[in-house]
Amino acid sequence: MSSIPTEFDPAYIASKASAESQMYRAELSAKDPMKSVLESNPEIYFVPPKRSSEWGQWEFKPGAYYDTTTGSKHSYWNDKDLPIPSKDINRLRSDMLKWGYCKIEDALSPDQVSTIRQRVA
Repeated sequence: MSSIPTEFDPAYIASKASAESQMYRAELSAKDPMKSVLESNPEIYFVPPKRSSEWGQWEFKPGAYYDTTTGSKHSYWNDKDLPIPSKDINRLRSDMLKWGYCKIEDALSPDQVSTIRQRVA
């Protein structure tokens, strides 16, 4: 049985969760962030989610985002400060705000990863 790292303890997170540090606070309080994003950017096209076996099998539309590989494999991203695994809540928030995702170090135990891999195989 694994213990919860201190950085993920609800009390620790609450101590680091001032109203000012809450991500997307202004957008969420506006009640309609997506509508205004789409109204201001009519060229945006959202590619419907696909299963991994279907990646790359959709109609190309200019301006849309399509599947790709990891950032570290692209020369363009080599010198960028891409998200790295971390337990630091401030780093995780910063990565989420800047990149749209973050990598949580030790979010799953080795046993959980093994179980997930067995289910996928």
